[in-house]
Amino acid sequence: MECVFKPGQTYKTRDGREVSVYRSDGSGLFSVRGAIGGVPFRWRNDGAYHMKRGSPCDLMPPAPPRIREKVWVAIYSDGQMYMYKSELNARSMPRGGLLRIVPCLLIEIVDGEPGV
Repeated sequence: MECVFKPGQTYKTRDGREVSVYRSDGSGLFSVRGAIGGVPFRWRNDGAYHMKRGSPCDLMPPAPPRIREKVWVAIYSDGQMYMYKSELNARSMPRGGLLRIVPCLLIEIVDGEPGV
């Protein structure tokens, strides 16, 4: 298993404490080395502090990148909304003679954001 914890990076433990990883060379069972508040700790490549995951001291892997997308929304007089990839398309695409009732709106979609 490849180690996702890279030296020089900062991570968090399961209970939220900050960890500075200074070594992850893959040697031995507990090959990730770092410090929590200046106190040295060792973890497995998967971030487990003990033989099984579930300890408050487990390293949590980095969050996956969020997917971001920008879309332009046009709202028409019949109440329909259409999304477009570009402002030019949002402003120029005719919809059967309907009028836009508000200016085109730019909306940024962020996957995984709390409360969305």
